[in-house]
Amino acid sequence: MDGPAPPPNPYEAPRANVDAPAVEPDDRDELASRWRRLGGALIDGTLVGLTSLPRTLAFGGTIQCGVNIGQAAFRPDDLSDAGIVTTLLFIALVAVQSFFIATQGQSIGKRVAGARIVTMSGAKPTFLNAVVLRTWLPLIVPLLPLGSLLAVADVLFIFSRDKRCLHDRIAGTKVIEAVRPGHDFEPR
Repeated sequence: MDGPAPPPNPYEAPRANVDAPAVEPDDRDELASRWRRLGGALIDGTLVGLTSLPRTLAFGGTIQCGVNIGQAAFRPDDLSDAGIVTTLLFIALVAVQSFFIATQGQSIGKRVAGARIVTMSGAKPTFLNAVVLRTWLPLIVPLLPLGSLLAVADVLFIFSRDKRCLHDRIAGTKVIEAVRPGHDFEPR
């Protein structure tokens, strides 16, 4: 019969349990780099810019490249034929992007750049968080008085320590690296 276990020796070298399974590193929580997020935003912004091509060409305008932070992505007050086509293209793009974000946590740009939107716990965000608060709200803000200032502030939050824009904070989300094939959401 064994007696009671002796008390642990405080001077004994620590022991490792080598029979325990190794813990796989979980890179789902590795925040996406600012460069990766910028790349995704540039791709998504280019797609938005392409929706305004009918209006630009109809009015004989020149095509310009630039970043328009704080300006509305579309002009709902333009009721010309080209303006209506532009608005319909914009709405179609927003619908497609919203579908991808709601189902995969990635816009087209984020997918190409290898980033994914998740909740703070790493789970798949709800439609309200990922699409309404994180995607649609930043599209509407520039239409409001002082919305341009809010839109600029939103983007500048990317330089915070946790690399979360204002829309991430409002939606309770973060953007992580998602470059592995088959990297899907798993319950936590």
